[in-house]
Amino acid sequence: MNDMASGLVHYTVSDADVQLIPQIGLGRRGRRMPVAAGEEYPAVVTRCPTPEFPGDNTVCDLMVFLNGTTPYFVRTVPAGTGQPGTYNATAQKSTVG
Repeated sequence: MNDMASGLVHYTVSDADVQLIPQIGLGRRGRRMPVAAGEEYPAVVTRCPTPEFPGDNTVCDLMVFLNGTTPYFVRTVPAGTGQPGTYNATAQKSTVG
């Protein structure tokens, strides 16, 4: 793994995440959780590279912490610079979670 794809990273929520989070529930709190596309949350890399992109250390699976404790699993996330649906090793915005 390279530095970009290890340990603590920052994930920027996408529109698809905003629609999916209430559907999967994340317990009862997930339905009431105010999450907006473009917000950045702390995350931990759980697998990198992924089976879908072998050998590519810029596409990872992440565990995103939406309120500091509630985990949200995201698959095959590309590295980016704050665009929705991407992660970065350093915060691009002020992190919400």
